[in-house]
This record gives sequence, structure tokens and C-alpha cells, in this order.
Amino acid sequence: MDSNYGLQISYKIAQEFIPGRLQIEKLQGRLLGTLSIDNLSYEDQHATSKIKHITFSWSAADLLRGELKIKTLDIDSPVIRIKPNQAQHSNQQKIAPSFTVQINHLSIKQLQFFKDKQSYDIEEIDLQGTATENYIALSKLQ
Repeated sequence: MDSNYGLQISYKIAQEFIPGRLQIEKLQGRLLGTLSIDNLSYEDQHATSKIKHITFSWSAADLLRGELKIKTLDIDSPVIRIKPNQAQHSNQQKIAPSFTVQINHLSIKQLQFFKDKQSYDIEEIDLQGTATENYIALSKLQ
């Protein structure tokens, strides 16, 4: 898993097991280090998402201590479309990590979000923070 080949194998396995359809045009790097993704698309019964480019760097060793430490997560030009009648589910499951997630740097540029004939555009978001099952603490949000 510490090679580009391991990253490619992990992608093929993910395609088989995640709900919905995941497609990636270009995938480079190492699963246990820094990786980059070009032209990612994902679709399930609730939404479609497309992202022009992602760069992700993390520390895999921290998982042994129950922590997910993301060094850098840069997301360029994400487009998220919620499908009609999917945004109003009252019985949605709670999504909360059972471990600590620390993000040293998250940058999202040119975000477009579509829901119920409304569109929302965000030029840029930069944040730094930590999340656990009980709280989210942001030390930077711009």
C-alpha cells in the first residue's frame, strides 16, 4: 500500500465496495503518504459530486493511536448536486468519527453546491481544526 501500485489496487477495491459509482481519471502517489487525484466523480442515489483536483497528505501511523491526522487536503473545483427529494430525509444517520480527526490544513477552492434549484458558490475556504465524536473545534476558518 506504500506505492502507486498499492494506491491503484485500493481504488479498484473501493469501486467494488462503496455504494454508488466512483470514477477517477488520474490517481498518483501513495495511499500511506501523499496522493493526488484528477477528475474524481461520485454518484449515488442522493447526490452527484465532481472534483477537478485533490491533493491529500496524511500520517498513517497515527491511526494506531486512534487518530486521523490530515496534514494537507487541497480540493479544487468541487461541484455537488443534491438530487431532488433527497435533501429532506428526517431519518438520516449520524456521521461521527469514533476517533479523533485533526486537519492541519484544508483548502477548498471554487466550490459549487446545488440543491432544490438553488445554487451556492464559495470562492475559497481555508480551515484548521479537530473533530471527535462529541465536538468540532476550529482553530482557523477563512
